[in-house]
Amino acid sequence: YSSAASDVYKRQLNNYLKMEKMPLPDDAPEGVIEVYKQLSLMGIEEAYLTKLLQHLLGLPLPKSDSKSDDYYKTHAMRWMMRRISIAPPIHFQDNPTQVVHAFIGKSSSGKTSSICKLANIIATKQRDSLVIASIDSSKLGGNELLRVYAKLLSIKYKEFNSVDEFIEDSLLANHRGIILLDTPSHISSGDSLTDALLNLKSSNILIDFHLCLSTTEKQIHMDKSVGQFSPLGIKTLVFTKQYSTVNSLQLNQSIHEKNELP
Repeated sequence: YSSAASDVYKRQLNNYLKMEKMPLPDDAPEGVIEVYKQLSLMGIEEAYLTKLLQHLLGLPLPKSDSKSDDYYKTHAMRWMMRRISIAPPIHFQDNPTQVVHAFIGKSSSGKTSSICKLANIIATKQRDSLVIASIDSSKLGGNELLRVYAKLLSIKYKEFNSVDEFIEDSLLANHRGIILLDTPSHISSGDSLTDALLNLKSSNILIDFHLCLSTTEKQIHMDKSVGQFSPLGIKTLVFTKQYSTVNSLQLNQSIHEKNELP
């Protein structure tokens, strides 16, 4: 194994061994135990986990016709989301090292549009160090939009057919700067999309994942997206299509007045 991969496995092993001393009562619901195991393996701080467990153990027991695991996972996600703060404006360094910003989300969640808008902002100061890339080979229309935008902004654009092709390409070896990466909403191979994207996280690439959530979606669908992509480690949430729905007004009111997120 590479040294980076070895460090990851060591950390996961240590977290697994710590689960032998779980801070849970003997009669804790199975769903709470599963939430603790999953988050502990992801490296969540113990003090943060303890507060979450106190919250979950104080909930009423799930109804008999509902799945215990889903019940506690949903409440755990909502508890964590309420404690996320709104990110400050992004300030990029004048001479950045290579950083990949991967935009993830469901189909039509606004990944491509978000990349175009960010590229327009970043290119005003860092045109030479900016690259747009896509590993969504099935989305012809979206890739054409990125290609046109890159040409208009006079920045480099490159397409890849898979995550592995992106990792192995010389672009990562030679480029120093910012890479805005558009990701697929699904893949045709037998692996899940999350598993495929985890290859990016386990490589030696410095990468941040930004989850795009359309405000046209219902809250339950936003929750599912957060749950699906949470193993990647979500750096920021990008709320898109706020101009097209009244939900954006409800969302902004919820954030500023109630300090709540979906």
